[in-house]
Amino acid sequence: MSLKRSLFSGFAAIAFVAASGSLVSVAHADAINHSTVHTNGGNNFAAAPGAFASTLQSNATLGGQAVNHSFALTNGGNNRAIARGRNSTALQDNSTVGGVAINRSAAITNGGRNVVIARGVDSFAEQSSTTVGGFAQDHSRAVTNGGRNFAAATGRDSAVQQDTLTLGGVAINHSANIVNGGNNRAIASGRGSQVVQQTVTSD
Repeated sequence: MSLKRSLFSGFAAIAFVAASGSLVSVAHADAINHSTVHTNGGNNFAAAPGAFASTLQSNATLGGQAVNHSFALTNGGNNRAIARGRNSTALQDNSTVGGVAINRSAAITNGGRNVVIARGVDSFAEQSSTTVGGFAQDHSRAVTNGGRNFAAATGRDSAVQQDTLTLGGVAINHSANIVNGGNNRAIASGRGSQVVQQTVTSD
């Protein structure tokens, strides 16, 4: 979606840190030197129980990187897309990119558990959620929460469009960086109603 263009700025920030530090040598590795990388991207659900309904769901979860007694946890799964109303349409696009942790640090990225529902007759619901994890180095912690978003078109001929982008921050030298950009709600409940929601969160 349109907000995803800002995603490149998040990658650029991480690339800059990588170019100026030890991350360059581990750019293509997941876990190095007594580190742990845990990535959860499954358990997604898509259904179109309504007559002549359509549902399209796309999910991408990329694990983080952990180096030297570090931990990278990435959660991008458990998403739900449901077209329940007659002639309804539900579209969902979820992307979660894990963070980077170096030297006894932790990068935790939560971008999943998003829900989009088209319940009304001839309703349309579209949801896009993108979460990019942060960077933690030297006994630090970077936590990025961009998931748990909800978009619903419940009214007849209603339409809702939700676009959420959350970019994690940088924590170095016994520091912590916490970014919370999720838990957004967009609901079009009236007949013929329309709702458009765009949210960008960064440190």
